Amino acid sequence: AKLGMVTKLRKLEAAIGCLSFASRVVVGSKTRPPPLTLHRKRPSEDWVELATYWCNRRIKTMHYHRANAYEACRLVLRGSVVVALCVRITCMLLRSSSGSSSSHSY
Repeated sequence: AKLGMVTKLRKLEAAIGCLSFASRVVVGSKTRPPPLTLHRKRPSEDWVELATYWCNRRIKTMHYHRANAYEACRLVLRGSVVVALCVRITCMLLRSSSGSSSSHSY
């Protein structure tokens, strides 16, 4: 009896795994995150160069994570629209096939 339950649970796990979108998320542009770099040894010429260098170091990592978040949100949004469309079409088809003999006033 327990062996049958384990088999059923494994089948359920496989079915739920197919529905999972986490494995389908493409990580950014399929690249690795930018490497962490040390501060350069050369001193900055002025405060503008220092600020530009510091901002660019921080922003390149933020761009990578932003691309990942964008891809995940796009996948969730596209998936939910596809599911909603499928449900809507199914409801329309089932209603038109079963509702032809009943009289509804709209």
